[in-house]
Amino acid sequence: MMGRIDELMRAVARESGGEVFHAGLVEGLPEPARRYLLHAIRPGARIAGSVRLRIKARMRLSPKARWMPVDSTETIGRELGFVWKASVGRLLRISGFDRYSNGAGEMRWKLLGLIPVVTASGPDVTRSARGRFAAELVLLPDALLPQWGVAWTAEGSDGACATVEVGGERIDLHLKVGADGRLKKLEMLRWGDYGLPKGRWAHIPYAVAFSSEREFDGHTIPDRFTVAWEGASGHFDYFHGEVHSATYC
Repeated sequence: MMGRIDELMRAVARESGGEVFHAGLVEGLPEPARRYLLHAIRPGARIAGSVRLRIKARMRLSPKARWMPVDSTETIGRELGFVWKASVGRLLRISGFDRYSNGAGEMRWKLLGLIPVVTASGPDVTRSARGRFAAELVLLPDALLPQWGVAWTAEGSDGACATVEVGGERIDLHLKVGADGRLKKLEMLRWGDYGLPKGRWAHIPYAVAFSSEREFDGHTIPDRFTVAWEGASGHFDYFHGEVHSATYC
């Protein structure tokens, strides 16, 4: 199984770009969107088709659960999706992957590499993974350029909505942008089951707050972030991440 996932990661990483980024590519966009993209992609940098990330983090599975350390790698491709491979915990380590690729979402996790603890796929998992993929495109801002069909609308002087299409579904990403173009927060409705009766899924408010940023290969992206569900059961921040490296192709 992990050999297949490694191959998927290599396939996504082979999705490369080519054109050089310049201000003319974002001319005519709402001012907050233009400000964000000019800050996120340095003029003269090659437009990337994929990025490979090393992310260290801590996460928890429920609001009362303990925090666990996470060491992970992730590959995101503009068209092909994402593959996130990680190990979680210390002594009783859980390892596995989440993915959205070839139009399908999937999760596979094992305790000590042997005992299955999560095995999930199907329409709801795929729809949720589409939302995650859309949100994580801020780590590959090249994929949010209008030339790829992304529609931008202004939301006041410090906000913009990027509408992306993933697997035939249109997803709205509401971005808060600083005066210098720095990305401060992302909000969206993501398909999920947090706080719902077992077997129920719905669109649930979902937010990512960004506390700092860093430049990699001519791309300035958030390098510290907190991910949270904001459903009827209240705020649940479950993932605090830090990007240690990012390689753009």
